[in-house]
Amino acid sequence: MNDIVGYTGPLGFWRGMGVFFLRDTVFNVIRFGLFNHLQNNYRRNPEYKRLNRRKYQEELSESPERQRNKKIVEEMKTLTWINLLSTIPAAIITTPLDVVKTRLMTHPLYEPIGAMEHFRKILNEEGFSALFRGAGVRALYVCSLISVFMSLDFFLSYPLEKAKTMQIDTRNELFK
Repeated sequence: MNDIVGYTGPLGFWRGMGVFFLRDTVFNVIRFGLFNHLQNNYRRNPEYKRLNRRKYQEELSESPERQRNKKIVEEMKTLTWINLLSTIPAAIITTPLDVVKTRLMTHPLYEPIGAMEHFRKILNEEGFSALFRGAGVRALYVCSLISVFMSLDFFLSYPLEKAKTMQIDTRNELFK
């Protein structure tokens, strides 16, 4: 801590925040764009409409609560897959910014170097592939978090007392 305060002052704690915000902005633009595109195209797909018609005819004999539970589970599965498919490319595309941010934050404080210098240094010394180190791990980590939490948000947006009654049905539907 003395190194940070001694060389750069309290602002040393905020090194790399510009690249962090840039990475997250680009990530969210890509992810939300892909998410909306995939979700809209999935719902327009004739196969999706045909399956929904068949399921609707099968569900006419079931109770309204059971129909509602099935629809929630199906929608949750769909949103989870769409989240995964939209998050993986966004995570991989923004990995170079994450690598530069990490290098900037871990660089010795007595040698102030900006983000562009780190980017050039990585390209010159280690090559283009160094910018994508850890892309798979980052994609797995980010995708799992976002997909799980977005699906849980969808699931928990229903009243909690209804969610508690759906718990047993949901487990059965998810593991079919």
